[in-house]
Amino acid sequence: MGIAKYQGADIDLDSPFINYLPQYSNINNYSQVQNITLHNLLSQRHGYDWDEWTISYGEQLNPITQMLNTADWYLTALQWPIALPPGQRFAYSTGHSSLMSPILQNRTGRDVYEFAQVELFDPIDISDTHWELYLGEGGLGQGISVFPHGLEPLGFGLWLKPIDMAKIGEMYRLGGVWQGERILSQEWIDQAITRYSDGITDSQVFSSE
Repeated sequence: MGIAKYQGADIDLDSPFINYLPQYSNINNYSQVQNITLHNLLSQRHGYDWDEWTISYGEQLNPITQMLNTADWYLTALQWPIALPPGQRFAYSTGHSSLMSPILQNRTGRDVYEFAQVELFDPIDISDTHWELYLGEGGLGQGISVFPHGLEPLGFGLWLKPIDMAKIGEMYRLGGVWQGERILSQEWIDQAITRYSDGITDSQVFSSE
């Protein structure tokens, strides 16, 4: 998302994220979702009543399991119950991170995986990638490599070698520049590494500051 914004895509972090998803303008909780900005979504302070930590992954009551059992994961995440106004509480959500996929496609007009390969992986010499959902045990995954609307979910499922993950970290450490080429703006990196949630803001989530 940051790369697309740096390249000139119309992305405003302070705008309601639903503005970037016109295909979902008829969702039943549209008026509530309109209060959630793209920044709220990226910082995981969206207000959705999503808890994927308390119940083990793979269990039927885990939100991810419920989402995967629907035809449109992105619609399911959008219409998930909202518990609080945005900005009040941290709630890690793979489902709502995955909403970056249709947003990115809408803003760039490009396939998510192709965009990642051309604009991120190729410039920093990452060639071995794989997108498949997994249970965290054995093999490459659990066999889900076909996704709703053909959209790879940016919330999960991307396989990278440790050395290649380190390259992404190093690109951040270098301020968004790789071998003299700017990939990402310093402004985006500054916002990405800012602490928004901790044991003071969210003592019910984090046991220490």
